[in-house]
Amino acid sequence: MIQKISIVVDSIDRNEGSGAKANIAFIESLAVSGYALTVYHYTRKEIHLPSTICISIPEKKMDVLYALSRIQRILARWTGININPVIETLFGFSFTYFNDAKSIRKQLQQIHASDTDLMITLSQGASFRPHYAVLQLPQLHSKWLAYVHDPYPFSFYPSPYNWLERGHKQKEAFFLAVSEKASHSGFPSLMLKEWMGKHFPGFLSTGVIIPHQLGASVDTSTVLPDYFRKDAFTILHAGNLMKQRDPSGLIKGFKLFLTTHP
Repeated sequence: MIQKISIVVDSIDRNEGSGAKANIAFIESLAVSGYALTVYHYTRKEIHLPSTICISIPEKKMDVLYALSRIQRILARWTGININPVIETLFGFSFTYFNDAKSIRKQLQQIHASDTDLMITLSQGASFRPHYAVLQLPQLHSKWLAYVHDPYPFSFYPSPYNWLERGHKQKEAFFLAVSEKASHSGFPSLMLKEWMGKHFPGFLSTGVIIPHQLGASVDTSTVLPDYFRKDAFTILHAGNLMKQRDPSGLIKGFKLFLTTHP
């Protein structure tokens, strides 16, 4: 019976985007369900969530990866030359990514399999640093649930998101290993599980559906901005305005709706 759950997450700062908000809501839902929660987060500042032990993971600075990441940043700032695309093409990820994952791994090395009943790694945006860290800790694989919130890597996004990112082969190899090593995997929808299972069949046998959560508390007292008109048709575009997310289809659809329902 699962009682103690460990969660590894990039950030629990609500201001760091929708991904952080979704992860916090998931954590809050587990907390109110009565589980004993310990959250290891890489926010790098002290943040506390109700009924939860929160441990901030420090950045590992006495390391060659840290030095290389800072050299790359200084070079870009002083010369305007960004060598990160070359680094990602060669290695799949940036030096900063590798150092962040190594920092997380160092913190998690202190955990024994007997210390937790389940370890959940949560992703945020295009970052799967917690997954990368736990992948290198085989003693935790039998307790590991790897949660996947979106298709990954970008090369496996469905049409019309057709692109190959830098280092996509290394990223695909990384996620193949995740699908094979994690004893459990989680997805917000059955469609995403089946889509990822086409590329990584291991997810089809280990995957469970854990929908995005609303959260323990929702603030409904927000004052709407002046430009929001309740008597008008309003589109709130919550994602990045990439070319594949053209909102004109919504406008055409609404106009078509008005011809039937004036």
